[in-house]
Amino acid sequence: LASWSWQIDATDVDEEALAAGRRGLFGERAVALVPAELRARYFARHGEQHELSAELRARIDYRAVNLVHEPFPVPAEPYDLILLRNVLIYFRPESQRRVVAGMARSLATDGFLFLGPSETLWQLSDALVPLDLEECFCYHHAPAAPRPSRGAAHPRGVALLPSRPGPMSPSSCTSCETCPYILHLQSSKIILDRIVNEVYT
Repeated sequence: LASWSWQIDATDVDEEALAAGRRGLFGERAVALVPAELRARYFARHGEQHELSAELRARIDYRAVNLVHEPFPVPAEPYDLILLRNVLIYFRPESQRRVVAGMARSLATDGFLFLGPSETLWQLSDALVPLDLEECFCYHHAPAAPRPSRGAAHPRGVALLPSRPGPMSPSSCTSCETCPYILHLQSSKIILDRIVNEVYT
């Protein structure tokens, strides 16, 4: 990611949580899963606290946002990656649908949305479909299905990712190796594997 131009919009409804984030100080538990190499590179230790480097803090914009208030805060530029972990579980279904619709509008056409491990978009949205990453899964915009020629069977690959959680793999379809939908999923998985490896491991 060194050659990329990127910024993080960190939002919360709680001003105290935002103030804590701006300070950039984290306890042992918060950084326990951060690899030692990354802790040494991006954190300075002060006793039992770990301070995030000024280099990374300069890339983070902390803002107060209430997702259930109208109008939904759609960004000027769509996001390539949205982390909405353990947020939807606090909303009622009607608010969940409204928030997810706003997230779909905020997500770039080739972007990815991550939810918490107990959250799903099943019965909440048809605009975003799941992508299996083996260790976890995320959501992205459904690519436009190729229009079958008259009399031709609909490609099996188009139905690989239903809008509900379950076992999914782009490589499971052996008869649609040239299907644009499958090729898109395969390239997306390569990109997501890199992000997961660099950010989550």
